[in-house]
Amino acid sequence: MRKRPKYECGDCGKMLSSPDGLKLHTRIHTGGRPYKCNACDLRFRQTSHLRKHLRIHTGERPYTCNICQKSFAQSTTLNNHVKTHGDEKHFKCKLCGKAYIRKSSLASHVKGIHKKEKEFKCAACGAAFTTNANLRQHLQTHTNTKNSVCSYCGAKFARNHTLRKHLRRHTGEKPFTCNVCDKKFSQRYSLTEHVKRHTTEKLHQCSVCPESFQTKASLHYHSGKMHKQNTKNQALKVD
Repeated sequence: MRKRPKYECGDCGKMLSSPDGLKLHTRIHTGGRPYKCNACDLRFRQTSHLRKHLRIHTGERPYTCNICQKSFAQSTTLNNHVKTHGDEKHFKCKLCGKAYIRKSSLASHVKGIHKKEKEFKCAACGAAFTTNANLRQHLQTHTNTKNSVCSYCGAKFARNHTLRKHLRRHTGEKPFTCNVCDKKFSQRYSLTEHVKRHTTEKLHQCSVCPESFQTKASLHYHSGKMHKQNTKNQALKVD
């Protein structure tokens, strides 16, 4: 059988099967990104990467789950989604106990939540994210694309995360529970503010008088009632 010729990369020694493959590969070393998005000016090494990216702007979702009919822009996202149908969460975080269906999801959780690593950076504004999915969602804020639509009221959002928070207004879902008194909340911020009530620390000091408060909401109420002023930016944390 005739051997296919190999083309070696002069930078790292990797062998490629074709001149075109070698050309694409060398862009990893040179940083070459010849393919530009006309909507947001981001650049890509390959036309296939540009085509995938364009779906952020067009809203195209050609990959559909044959179980629940949910559609996705990327085939890899669909493949990951399909695993969520009936799969058990075998991968458990040793630090907080949260469990995941995929090992990759656990790894992202540990890096983003516990190690605070944000390796996915937006080329447009420099904002950094723990996952590529969060970065893709963020990119929509630069294009004013709002593909996430509320099925209850029709409100549109640029990020699925924002839509999920909004949906709780309609469903009444309260996924955040206080581990002191078991009270439930629809937003994480509300839980954080509530937990402060179980402590005696008063971190929020009034900028007008010596009064201090456990929560920012209490400070705002005090400022509005006692000082009759606009309470924006009044919460100053005590050192």
